[in-house]
Amino acid sequence: MKTPDEKIFVKILEENKFKILRFCRIYAHSQEDQEDLFQEIIFNVWRSLPSFKGNSNISSWIYKVALRVSMRFAQNKARHIRIEGFDIDFLSCDDLSEKFEVQERIMSLRICITKLNEIDQLIIILYLEDLSYREISQILGISENHVAVKMKRIKSKLFTCIKENSK
Repeated sequence: MKTPDEKIFVKILEENKFKILRFCRIYAHSQEDQEDLFQEIIFNVWRSLPSFKGNSNISSWIYKVALRVSMRFAQNKARHIRIEGFDIDFLSCDDLSEKFEVQERIMSLRICITKLNEIDQLIIILYLEDLSYREISQILGISENHVAVKMKRIKSKLFTCIKENSK
């Protein structure tokens, strides 16, 4: 097996580390688990880099690796809904009540996402990462049309869930 070029790997890591960290925050709840998952994803990217064929962009390929590793990690850990440690940038909010409202909405969304089935969670996570339906379809191996249909249903489920939580 060919060893990946360290300079290329470091560049790829720099460009994608925040995407990987977001996956870690979703699939691992404690700081320690997030760090472990991050290391596991990085190791798998390093190990798999020589097999990257360039059929998609490197970010989409990293999403596939991160997704596969994160799912395996989640299966090996007991899943609990915990909101602690949820990071949000409030710099754009002017007053404290607005900041609190934004935080509540984000926490509500996160809770509702955890109530979705696994494939729906993956689709919405990738969508929230600003990936196109085409990119999501390539990562998950389903048609672009199927992603669009599922997104419509997911949005409806999330809207209902958030509405119920706000009562």
